[in-house]
Amino acid sequence: MFEAKLPRQINVLQLAQQHVTLVGKLPLSEMKRLRSSLLDDSGTVACELNFGIDEEGIRYIKGNLTVELELECQRCLKPVKYIINDELMLAVVLSNTQADNLASHYELLLVENDMQELLPIIEDELIVRLPIVANHNDTDCKLILAKQKIKTDKKSNPFASLSKLKQ
Repeated sequence: MFEAKLPRQINVLQLAQQHVTLVGKLPLSEMKRLRSSLLDDSGTVACELNFGIDEEGIRYIKGNLTVELELECQRCLKPVKYIINDELMLAVVLSNTQADNLASHYELLLVENDMQELLPIIEDELIVRLPIVANHNDTDCKLILAKQKIKTDKKSNPFASLSKLKQ
């Protein structure tokens, strides 16, 4: 479904006025700030971006971002897959005054001129969706499993060493 590569620059105001939908992919390898959190940057972000103007006259970008990221588990230091499949709701504002009067269900996208780089917008959205601490769940983490095995081994027979003294 997401086969096209998205444009580098977009005219947010014009796209909102025309109610355009953009569907495509952006490479993770070009997202320099996000790359520092990744073990592998070979994937792409699938994006569906709907531009429009709501009933209150607010220009918006609504859509969906889907990507599978490879992060480093902070417990066992092994790769962990982290999937982002999340909605996007940005209000396009032209000034801080306009931002102060904005409805709370939108996140802000302050634009200073008509043309905007699309990649940093998507990169920012992915960065805020990263986990604070990346880790496997308890059933998958190698470190947790190793600790549980050690505990199990210790619990198996706490008096085994005493039996040797009897002999």
